Amino acid sequence: MEPILPTPIAPKLGTMSTSTTISGKRRIMYPDEISPHALDRLGVNYDIVKKEKGMKKLGICDSDLIESEELRKYTGVSQIQPTSKVELMFGFNDEQLQRERAIKRLGTSEQEITEDYRRRIARLGMPLVHLT
Repeated sequence: MEPILPTPIAPKLGTMSTSTTISGKRRIMYPDEISPHALDRLGVNYDIVKKEKGMKKLGICDSDLIESEELRKYTGVSQIQPTSKVELMFGFNDEQLQRERAIKRLGTSEQEITEDYRRRIARLGMPLVHLT
């Protein structure tokens, strides 16, 4: 009776032995890796792929990003990194802090200013009515 020899077990995915070179040019990829050759053929880089994967997980698209950037233009939120300790602590830059102080001194609110601004825009193009 001959002894039963163990058969070689195929390497598991994700182990070091799965990423081997085949004929010197291409290699076997991990399941979560993206081939540089494929990225080159598609005309994208790895950062774009990561961004698109993240957007897919969040359920957003490019038009959502464009719209959010447009909305941020009209808010008082600074788009640059904080440069001073005050800006880092409060989240406002010097101009925004001065605006907040001025609004408090005038005894009004940001909402009232926004409503007044909307009213003025709504009146643009309306003919003036002279009371006689």
